[in-house]
Amino acid sequence: MRALTPTIFVIFFVALSYLMPAARAQSAQPILDVVYPLRVEAEKGPHDFILATLKLALDKSERRYEMRASDIPMQQTRAMEHLRTGKDITVYWAGTSPEFEAEFQPIRMPIMRGLLGYRLFIIHKDQQSRFNEIETVSQLSHLTAGQGLGWSDIQILENAGLPVSAAPYEYVFSLVNSKRLDYFPRGVTEAFPELKEFGPENPNIAIEKRLLLVYPFAMFFFVNKDNPDLANAITTGFEKAYMDGSFQALFSQHPHIRSIIDGAHLSTRTRLEIPNPFLTAETRRIPEKYWYKEESILYQNHPASKPAYETAKHTN
Repeated sequence: MRALTPTIFVIFFVALSYLMPAARAQSAQPILDVVYPLRVEAEKGPHDFILATLKLALDKSERRYEMRASDIPMQQTRAMEHLRTGKDITVYWAGTSPEFEAEFQPIRMPIMRGLLGYRLFIIHKDQQSRFNEIETVSQLSHLTAGQGLGWSDIQILENAGLPVSAAPYEYVFSLVNSKRLDYFPRGVTEAFPELKEFGPENPNIAIEKRLLLVYPFAMFFFVNKDNPDLANAITTGFEKAYMDGSFQALFSQHPHIRSIIDGAHLSTRTRLEIPNPFLTAETRRIPEKYWYKEESILYQNHPASKPAYETAKHTN
């Protein structure tokens, strides 16, 4: 066996001198406590993708972390209150709003790449004929939408002249089932899992067949402003995942995202666009590369269609 030459020894020790401080610095950093809210079964599809995204970002951050669900289920209003007080959870995700971005630290990278603003309607199955007559937002304004309590979408819909009635999330399905509400706009990644979950108890609900409501909208991770370590780790890791293409691969290959895009037939639906004037200036400046360019897949038969993110673009 040949002996190592002095030159190789020098190279080895120089490399080691660079690696050891970095390793010591990483081990000296506290382990990040990443606690997310336990959610209902209906959200399992999008929930799985969001958790995979969060884990990817944390892995790319090269920080040590422990990630787990909260002990109790939480919907948005309760989760935001717990995040506000720093109790039980340390990270949450939601459709953004100026209020959320002011109160919490947003990780300003759209988790769903803007697909949250692509809305299908959950309706009473006997009401499809009413929706068959709708071609404009003005016609849609004669019907009442349901939304969950505290959701950012409420002000977007109301700003467009669309009447809204808010109720606890699970209860909205029963209101549609009993025709007390006309429709429940849901993100394209949300509607199908929710129909599967809430359909057995609400046998009259169905996904409307021909309309697509579109507005610029982003879902962000949020953390408490007193937790900059976690915010920096998610931000740094998320940016790395975009730069190396691993997030785009996760997005395009995740079975929930892929099945929804393939099954929703978005390119054949009548598209109703409304503005979102509530996007903050910072959110409007998110680079175009972070938004889903749906025309390459969804609108291949409609090249003149303009993607939703275009209405939210802002020059850096």
